[in-house]
Amino acid sequence: MSCVIGGLSLANPLCLAPMAGVTNAPLREFFSRLDVALTHTEMVSCAGLVRGNVKTSAMLRVSPREAPLILQLFSPDAETLARGAEAALTLNRQDGAVPFAGLGINMACPMPKVTKRGAGAALLKCPAEAAAMVQALKKFFLPVWVKIRRLEDLDGTLRFIETLAAAGADNVCLHGRTAAQR
Repeated sequence: MSCVIGGLSLANPLCLAPMAGVTNAPLREFFSRLDVALTHTEMVSCAGLVRGNVKTSAMLRVSPREAPLILQLFSPDAETLARGAEAALTLNRQDGAVPFAGLGINMACPMPKVTKRGAGAALLKCPAEAAAMVQALKKFFLPVWVKIRRLEDLDGTLRFIETLAAAGADNVCLHGRTAAQR
C-alpha cells in the first residue's frame, strides 16, 4: 500500500517520529527492518554544523539499510538554518551516504537549553521567522517537514500551520501537547 506523504512516495504510511536522544542510526535501522517507511534523525544543531563540530557532524551518519530519512534540524533563525542545511548536505554527499529524503525543522522542542536560544518551541511565538525558515530550506529542492507543538488555543495552532503551509512546508507534524506541558 504505497502512499504520498509530504512530497514523498512511501511504501506505507508508517513513519518513525523524530525524538531527541532516541532516533539514532541503530534505532532507525531497527525500525526500517520492521517496515517503517520513513525515519527522522535526532535534532541536529545548525550552529554546530556551521562551526564544524565533530560530534554534531557524527549525527549525520546514515546506514544504507535505513528507510528514507528526514534530516531534522534546529536553529533560531533562517540564515543559520540554511547554512547548517547546506553543511549537512555537503557532508552527506562527501561521505557518499544515502541522500536525505527531506529536510525537517524542529519547532517543537520545549527544553530550556533549546528555547532560551530562540530555537525549538520558542519559534511558535515567531510565525514570520518560522515561515522564513521554511522558505530558506525550499532552495535545496527537498521536501520540507516541520514538527510543531500545539499552541494554547486551537485557532492559533491552525493559523501557525497555515503560515507554514503558505511558506511552502510539505508536511507539518503536530505534537499534541503544548510546550508548557513538555
